[in-house]
Amino acid sequence: MAKINYLAPTEQEIWSLINEKEYIDNELIRLVFPDKSPEYVRKILHSLWKKGYLKRVQRDFYVHPEQVDYWALALRLHEGYLGLSSALRLHNLIDYEDVSIYVMTKEDYNKINFGEHEIIYLPLGAAYTGFKQYGKYTASTPEKTIFDCLLKANLVGYGIITKAIYSSSSFDWDEFLAFFRMTDNKSLHQRTGYILELLESEAKMKIPKHVIPYLKSQRGNNVHLGEGKTVFNKDWNIQDGLGREKIIGWWH
Repeated sequence: MAKINYLAPTEQEIWSLINEKEYIDNELIRLVFPDKSPEYVRKILHSLWKKGYLKRVQRDFYVHPEQVDYWALALRLHEGYLGLSSALRLHNLIDYEDVSIYVMTKEDYNKINFGEHEIIYLPLGAAYTGFKQYGKYTASTPEKTIFDCLLKANLVGYGIITKAIYSSSSFDWDEFLAFFRMTDNKSLHQRTGYILELLESEAKMKIPKHVIPYLKSQRGNNVHLGEGKTVFNKDWNIQDGLGREKIIGWWH
């Protein structure tokens, strides 16, 4: 929304008191405007939103578009932890910030659009684990971040995932495998083992000797990786429709 420069005197008064605040909600309104009726202030805030000075999150809750921390906002709106590309960025495993902010939840799905940003809440059920506090953010550990990315690979992309694994300087492989032991998702084991074997053979990445054999021991029936024309890998029962270029092309 384009900002309209003109503000009425009452709007200027209120804006001068809140323009350095990140969040504007009922609690702040009561503190800053104790002598004004809630309805009066609500109308002014609505006008500031319509003129582009504020962004509305929900009823009586606005954010300052130039002050807001969208990661913190996403965690404030719903319990969960930063995951997928958001957590990759937090751990410096990718060098860009995705316009989609991913929050992993126990059981709730939701999507909130803020124009150039969107917050996506994804339920994980029993896999809702493997997170801790990093400063003011709750986020998955590097190992759980990669696991979640593999679980939701369609939202991240295998090329980004393999590069993130390769770039992780202190990866705890036993912690990583612990998340796989919690699930009987054989497809996940197969897809993961297949791309790790590519990292080992193509990028000469050193992976502990017990990792790939464990994943291979859990493989099941044929699994498709990507769409279109496929090449079959009998060791992993993988129908590879992506090819090495899309999986590990960044290395070449």
